Amino acid sequence: MVEQPEKPGIILVEDDPVFATYAKKILKDQKFIVHHFSNPGEAIDHFKINNKIELVLMDYELGGPMDGVDTARKILEIRDVPIVFLTSHDEEGIVRKVNTVKSYGYVLKSSSPALILQSVAMAYNLFTAMKKVEESENRFRMMYENHPAVMIIVDSVTGKIREANHAAAAFYGYSREVLKSKNVREINIKTDEEIRRQMEKALTEEQNHFYFRHRLSSGEIRDVSVHSGPIREGGDLLLFSIVRDVTLEKRLEKKQARLQTRIELITRQLDELSELLLETGAYQYSMSTPSLRIAEKDSTIIHLIQKGLNNREIGDKMNVAEITVKKRLAALYKQFGVKNKYQLIEYLSSHYLL
Repeated sequence: MVEQPEKPGIILVEDDPVFATYAKKILKDQKFIVHHFSNPGEAIDHFKINNKIELVLMDYELGGPMDGVDTARKILEIRDVPIVFLTSHDEEGIVRKVNTVKSYGYVLKSSSPALILQSVAMAYNLFTAMKKVEESENRFRMMYENHPAVMIIVDSVTGKIREANHAAAAFYGYSREVLKSKNVREINIKTDEEIRRQMEKALTEEQNHFYFRHRLSSGEIRDVSVHSGPIREGGDLLLFSIVRDVTLEKRLEKKQARLQTRIELITRQLDELSELLLETGAYQYSMSTPSLRIAEKDSTIIHLIQKGLNNREIGDKMNVAEITVKKRLAALYKQFGVKNKYQLIEYLSSHYLL
């Protein structure tokens, strides 16, 4: 047999003994645990010590110094709990006063048992659902506030920073309160028009990854990578952004780009020098000299020929132009008195120069 979930404990605050008996029977027939009090002070005292009370049925028209609304306020000062008011009347004044305290509506005492039970069930279920949402929001807020990543939430219309977590405060060098008083235009060094265009792209999800330069409280400018997307809060459309400092990465990229440019320049200069040497004949040497050695680049060309590569493929491998390979081969043909690459390889092999 599947066990049914335990019904919530209920405090019934009612000074009319007839209706109290009627209400207790309705609730107990549905397996609710009912604690009845006609004195509001006793009900409050019991609520303080019984943490299993999960709903309060409160008579609006209690006699004595405290009416139902006053008693409800006292109970809610102890802890949050759903309260449903019971009343014999539904005048506008009663409704207005009930609305001055956090409650889950009211039900007429003349209502059918089914309607009274439905009001209790709806109040309890709504309260439970709201608590789950509240707990979820609190978990998200804790994650957001304590997450090591820099996070900010920006008003998509005004650019005002609505929220900033602890990591954001530490990164920008402001307290959270000061940071939340600022506009994103105060930290982003782009023009207002550029910022507006980028925010529109994030809002429409046309683009969600951006690179900006942000100003810290010290005045230092940092390169940042920003992932940003739209979220709603109430009726407001906001931008939720995760900011990552990429200043060091950008500096390394620039250094690498400069180094690559220098390498390419030196490579071009070496190619030009080699071509000049070949054209002027300064590269010539006599094969009869015992101490002759083949230049390293020529040796590389010959080994690549042996592997079956053509001139273009050799040029790609050596990061030189195809014409340079042809010129080097032509000089080698002339030097060794051969007509093609196959005769060249045969000659060098037979003279133990490979």
